Amino acid sequence: MPHLDIACNDALEGASFRLVEANILWDDQSRSTGWGRDADLDTATWKAIGEAIERHCFANLPAVVHARADELPGYIHPDRLIRYLPEQLDSAVSGLAPFSPSQHRLWALAQPALGGEAIHMLADFLCSPRAFTAAYRAQLVVHASTSGCASADVLEVAVLRATMELIERDAFMRHWFSQSPGRQIDPRTLPQAAQARLDTMAQVGCNVGLQWLHMGVHPTWLAWAQHAGLHFTCIGSATGLSGEGALDAALNELETTALARASGVPPQTMAPEDVATPADHAALYATVPYFRRADAVLHATAAPLSFDKALAAFEASPQELYTRLAQRGHTPYWVDLSAEEAREAIDGKTVHTVRAVAPGLIPMVFGHGRLPLGMDEWRRTARFDLHPFT
Repeated sequence: MPHLDIACNDALEGASFRLVEANILWDDQSRSTGWGRDADLDTATWKAIGEAIERHCFANLPAVVHARADELPGYIHPDRLIRYLPEQLDSAVSGLAPFSPSQHRLWALAQPALGGEAIHMLADFLCSPRAFTAAYRAQLVVHASTSGCASADVLEVAVLRATMELIERDAFMRHWFSQSPGRQIDPRTLPQAAQARLDTMAQVGCNVGLQWLHMGVHPTWLAWAQHAGLHFTCIGSATGLSGEGALDAALNELETTALARASGVPPQTMAPEDVATPADHAALYATVPYFRRADAVLHATAAPLSFDKALAAFEASPQELYTRLAQRGHTPYWVDLSAEEAREAIDGKTVHTVRAVAPGLIPMVFGHGRLPLGMDEWRRTARFDLHPFT
């Protein structure tokens, strides 16, 4: 049976949530770690456990077939999920390979969130590169991250959470590629609890703000903090069918990184060509040369929006959200990544892990040279592809 260790981290002074770390030692001696944040300790604990299970499942292949694309009854072409410029694929920096329908590859069946017939999808988009053999890893068309993965004790909830994460990342990437901010939320209209959380970060020297990102399929919160003296920029983002719940999640993310930086996390020497992981993105934006590189997106200049007006736009049902995605050409699919050893492994509780995909949404990608510049219709980043999202 897997062995679970739980630790509550209360070292973040001023944080308005409990931070829990879950470490799981699996039967094959692999380990996975997850973090959970919530004002309620039990909720934070289960979030941490869910993330640890999710990361374990992400590192293992689901049920796959080995076939050429032109042998399959139907498949989603990789170009519908991610597109690079030709020079990116020709570069050793990206470490990526082009796709050919006549090449044998691994495929998994993806289920439409709205129901209907399943379709094949490249396993490259579903799992960590670590899930593949060294030979297959050398021909990956994408280096997938956990963006779009989610776990829950109810399958439909896991699918929704994973889909919302795709939507959140797509919204941020559209603003990043266009180098345009969202609508600033008037701080005078914020709920008292949210304003108090931003005030806490301001009291440690941060310039703070909250935006409503509007370029995606569904509204998304973007909270940010920037410290001129300690030269760091941190962000937190989230979306959901409840605007209040999404705002709480975005502020939890922001507080975690901003308060840690303000309390004296030592800066790292980081150059753009060294960036490979989400943590590297964060480290780059905590250096003197780069902490202001996201200002065009973070500092809104238009008239602010009231919180209540922004809040109303979040309300929708899962069915309405999936239908809206399909109508805009982003039919949502999901793949079951649940590992057998994770079923009923923690207190007898079944945990489902899924990967969501939606053609046409811009995926969140980490690492120097790996941003899907073929999906950048705005061409305003001057090819500096290293965003502050972590």
